Amino acid sequence: MNDLILLQIEKKVKSKYGLSGDNFKPCVCILLDQSFPQGFGFSRNPVGYIIATELRKIGKPADTGFKILSLWNQKNKPSMSEREVKGIVKSAWSTNKTYGCNNPTLLNFCMDKALCPYYQRFISKNRPKASISDFYKRGWPLMLTQPEVCLYTALPEAEKENGTFPGKRLFITYNNLHRLSRVNKGLIKACLVGGRNKRGLGPWGLIKVKIGEPYFWQHQATEIKRILPIPYPQTNTGGEFT
Repeated sequence: MNDLILLQIEKKVKSKYGLSGDNFKPCVCILLDQSFPQGFGFSRNPVGYIIATELRKIGKPADTGFKILSLWNQKNKPSMSEREVKGIVKSAWSTNKTYGCNNPTLLNFCMDKALCPYYQRFISKNRPKASISDFYKRGWPLMLTQPEVCLYTALPEAEKENGTFPGKRLFITYNNLHRLSRVNKGLIKACLVGGRNKRGLGPWGLIKVKIGEPYFWQHQATEIKRILPIPYPQTNTGGEFT
């Protein structure tokens, strides 16, 4: 499907569902134009959740989200039950989670970024400088413990895996932080917020962090947001989401 057709679909979908402006991703418009089966992969439930989070992100109330998702659901064969649609809406409106342009599902419905109005307006021109080389140039490895350095330098890879743009909220489990950084899971909290002879990346002013449930790694993820541009070392008592 070429980019011109994708742009035409975007216009049609926005008109059908009452969407306007460039802050709704064109790739999500493509999802709204398609039908999806039950099962694994590009199936109706996870795709519906992506659509729902995008609607919530642009400020649509939950009842409007339910109406739009229900209309889209009529395309699916078989369609989801009303209870399933309500469950997706309830879940999407109870979190701040969003899906970025590097999300594997959205990449499959992505047009050329040079033509994408969302990418050009909100990503390309406003992306903060995020080079990990600045972390080294500004002397952070001399200020931090080795586990803190390993954990911080693993965050860009975690953002890439999650489809999260640098400087946006990253939802990640301790298991995945350990896998990417090789830092012992028992040290991760101290590396993030301080303790065990560590000041912590949060108090240092390198990240904002909200710790998840420590005994259920896969159920309540930790939220991390890198501070960009990467700051110079200085006294900072921040580090938690408000």
